Amino acid sequence: MFSQAENFAIPNGQFLNVQGNYYLNHHTPGIYPATSTSHSETKNLVQPAGYYQGITFCPTSTSTFTGRTDTLESLNNFFFDSEKTQKAFLLFGLGGAGKTQVALEFRKRFRQKFTKIYFITADTEESIQACLFDIAIDNGLGNPQDWRSGIHWLNTHEENWLIIMDNADDPRIPLRRYFPPCEHGNIIITSRNAELQNAVGQSLELWDMSPSEGLQLLVKHAVKGPLNNVQHKHAAQIAKELYYFPLALTEKSAQTINGEKAYPVPG
Repeated sequence: MFSQAENFAIPNGQFLNVQGNYYLNHHTPGIYPATSTSHSETKNLVQPAGYYQGITFCPTSTSTFTGRTDTLESLNNFFFDSEKTQKAFLLFGLGGAGKTQVALEFRKRFRQKFTKIYFITADTEESIQACLFDIAIDNGLGNPQDWRSGIHWLNTHEENWLIIMDNADDPRIPLRRYFPPCEHGNIIITSRNAELQNAVGQSLELWDMSPSEGLQLLVKHAVKGPLNNVQHKHAAQIAKELYYFPLALTEKSAQTINGEKAYPVPG
């Protein structure tokens, strides 16, 4: 039913377009620090296709993020245990299940625990390489040889950095090639490709939401005030008909409780 859906984010204010997905663009100090390499310097470097300075800036999750408490707890337990090794976690499932939003919400809640946070759009190898090149530039490597300089920086700096590799759906991409070969750092992958479970330490599949969470998400997007009993019952039925699936709930919200199109609400 949702096999062609993509990860989604509902804009609520200023937003950032990242490879076709729209995210809220609230800059958090310390997440993407100013670089020591000027724009004029980077123009003279051999740059990967599609590169632009700041491509790895990590957006924030939507302000209407709802639920997924168990998933966030699983991420918390995995990344903040006592084991000192590189940790990679896969969030996989249908497009529109909210994988990207969960990763961004985790970043928002726990950003103070990481020294660096980078967002890598991983739908193509060219995009991954452009992002790794940007990591090198961001960390003051004014003359990086190529994208491998970004991997080298991550590999040699034993910090608690976090990389979000988003939309790694293409099974032809050898994703492990782009993991720094070290025993430190943290990686979250979002993908529709379940076979990537073999490349990570832990994985979790995202499905539909619970009935209560699905109803809450629908109401957050469709209503600016409290519901009366009749509206609440009607909204619950709508959420059920949409299988509590995040993308469907957010896309249909404007047509539901407001009563403009398919789902009129009794007054």
